[in-house]
Amino acid sequence: MRSRLPLICLTLLLGSLATGCATLSPGGRVVAHSRLGDVTATELDRFLRELGLEVSVPSPAVRRRQIEDLLVVRATEAEALLLPPAEASALRVDLALREEEILAGERRARLEVAARASVAVSEAEVTAAVAAHLAARPGAERLRLRQIFKRTPAHASAEERRSIAEEMRAIRGEVLAGGDFRLLARQRSDSQTAVFDGLVAPLALPDLEPALSGPLALLEVGEVSEVLVTSTGLHLFRLEERLPAPPPPDTTALAAAVRADLEQRAVAAAIRHAFDDLLLGSGADFHPERLEQPGAAPDDLLFALAGRAIRLGEIQARWRSLAFVERRRTSLRSLLEADVGRALLLHAARREGLASEPGPAARLERARQAALFVSARKRRLAELAANLPEEELAAYFVREKALFERPERRRLRGLLVPIAVPAAANALFDDLDLVARRVRAGEADLALEARRLSHDPSRFEDGDLGWVEERELALWAGPRLPGALFALPVGLVSAPLLVEAYDDRRLRDEPIAYLVARVEAVEPASDADFATLRAEVMEQFLVSRAPVIGRDLRADYLDELGLVILDAPR
Repeated sequence: MRSRLPLICLTLLLGSLATGCATLSPGGRVVAHSRLGDVTATELDRFLRELGLEVSVPSPAVRRRQIEDLLVVRATEAEALLLPPAEASALRVDLALREEEILAGERRARLEVAARASVAVSEAEVTAAVAAHLAARPGAERLRLRQIFKRTPAHASAEERRSIAEEMRAIRGEVLAGGDFRLLARQRSDSQTAVFDGLVAPLALPDLEPALSGPLALLEVGEVSEVLVTSTGLHLFRLEERLPAPPPPDTTALAAAVRADLEQRAVAAAIRHAFDDLLLGSGADFHPERLEQPGAAPDDLLFALAGRAIRLGEIQARWRSLAFVERRRTSLRSLLEADVGRALLLHAARREGLASEPGPAARLERARQAALFVSARKRRLAELAANLPEEELAAYFVREKALFERPERRRLRGLLVPIAVPAAANALFDDLDLVARRVRAGEADLALEARRLSHDPSRFEDGDLGWVEERELALWAGPRLPGALFALPVGLVSAPLLVEAYDDRRLRDEPIAYLVARVEAVEPASDADFATLRAEVMEQFLVSRAPVIGRDLRADYLDELGLVILDAPR
């Protein structure tokens, strides 16, 4: 594939339309010849300074690369002048977005530096925090236990309670007869510890409710408890190990960690305060409360500043465009705050004239040049797509067929409620279990309950969670929920299912929410079909070719420009 547009620009130059390409600097030593004109040392030095690079006497190889870079920029500028209106408009949008990103990023970096400089954590604060940490440490013997747990919902009928009790007695019988406690815990327990074969984090007896602490205190290592009853359900334990009280920590290391944590929290608070100041000083119109107002309309204004208006429909549409996992991890409020933050930073950056300062100006120029090259590469990719033989695309599809296979998916409707504090988890389960029972009995409608109760933005769409794969569910909700949901028959409302998130500090999954869901439809797994997926195959093919096209494009420019580097500049 050969590039022709730079030569068109050359023709225009020769026809007295020099504005079609970069203007040459008058005077100065000539360091290279090209079909787009000579390159002078003065022009090259200015080019390097605009990029924030040091002007020096480099090696011949480095100097060649610098001259090549300059001429590639000239060529992309020349092509940009010849673009049709639609492509020119797209390039302007890309340039504007890159400029906004750089200016907002520069202003945020300065804000963060100022926030760190304003933070001072005193010795008294560190001492108090260390003392609080030491006071909260376990000081007694702890038990390492495995458990099998069966939840008894508060609204369970007498028959359901008898059935759960019989199941637990049967499980205990299997264990005493030599059954594998770990396997039974993994297969039968309702606790989130099931994925760890029932292993519970070390517990101190004083931290347990009396119904558990008394019987567990009498267990010998390896012994299995009776079925124990608490307000939440039935438990079966096996004592794995008795752990002595932990030794006191290294107070020096603890103080350093505590200080770092306090400083990090203080910096975060200072940054939030700085954003509040930016908002107040900008005079912006900001209405985040409209995100949650019943009956809010897509045209409702959430934010307005200096010609930038953000409306509810824009935030909702962007949230819907996210992949399933990101939708679950992203709130409408977080999207709005991110947009507002960028708008405030950009407003401040422009008001302070950051674009004219050397550092930001160099980054803006590099971004401009990158956008020009990307625009040219897109045109080459479009040419490639238009002229690509069908058999070559089909061969790519055969080689990469696994990329296009579609696993089984389910369309879900449901309501998601976070666990605000661990102590409230059981009460929340019971409340949601009652909702699920009422929906199953035809006394309530899941869509209306989702709109009323769900904390997920899907509540605005009556709890429609969209299509989801089992793998996506696992990434979002942990290892246990996908099996329960994918085993659910179409049309049946689930009991509250535990949503878990992996905690890197504790190295375990922690409960974060409950989900009550119904499978609306099932899309079975299907083999990839080239005819059906041709557009997707073409898109993926072009993505795979983009780096190669970029290298070829640069080589084509330099080949057609006829670059000659002068050993002795004149």
